[in-house]
Amino acid sequence: MKDNDLQLDVQRRLNDGTSKFIYYIIALAVAAIGFAVNKSFGKKPEGSDFWLMGAVILWSLCIYSGFRFNIHTFTQLSTSNAQYDLVKEYNLLENSEDLKFVNDKYSEILNGISKKIDRAFNDCIFTFFSGVIFFAVWHILMMFNSPVSAPDIHPNVKKVQEIHIQHHPDILSPDTVK
Repeated sequence: MKDNDLQLDVQRRLNDGTSKFIYYIIALAVAAIGFAVNKSFGKKPEGSDFWLMGAVILWSLCIYSGFRFNIHTFTQLSTSNAQYDLVKEYNLLENSEDLKFVNDKYSEILNGISKKIDRAFNDCIFTFFSGVIFFAVWHILMMFNSPVSAPDIHPNVKKVQEIHIQHHPDILSPDTVK
């Protein structure tokens, strides 16, 4: 395999992997929003719900950034294809001034798109994990705000306890428990 072919293969694999990762993050953000809505549906809003609302907003921004990433990636591929078609259509020679001009102009355009792709990727990752942190804070606050209740005792266990107390009243009498 030639060096150029190897480089193109590595770039293709990197692009494929990055796109799959972004799709995965988008799917996680959608699921997280659904879970947050399900957990809070029908509950009276409290002060700690600010954190949950922040998480949902951040995950929504994550989805938006993920779609921006995909749109810019498609734009980059389309622009690269247009450059290739232009060079091929006009049979620009490898060392000609026209080819240098076309490549320089397209390089400027592609560099701008590449910066947008990097920004969208970073925004997607940052907003997703920020939403996770907001959700964790909300969940911790909910744990401290909710009263701790004893688990319900099965009716058969209650019966056994009552029978035990009837037969051994001295074990649980106020005089023995101090």
